[in-house]
Amino acid sequence: TLIESSLKAVTGYFATAEASYDREVKDIENKIEKQKKALERYRAQLEAKFASMDILIANMQQQYSSFLTT
Repeated sequence: TLIESSLKAVTGYFATAEASYDREVKDIENKIEKQKKALERYRAQLEAKFASMDILIANMQQQYSSFLTT
């Protein structure tokens, strides 16, 4: 019957649909992890750039202070 075929553990409609949804969830979770890693790399790049800029600004301030005292 239709109900029996829908409820079969391996080949039934519900089992097939569940397996499909499980694959979609896993794919989405993988995409989320990839995006998290990409964001972490981007954040590290930005932190390095800002650290470099801070050093440059500190050097410029030191040079300016030295210039004013001479």
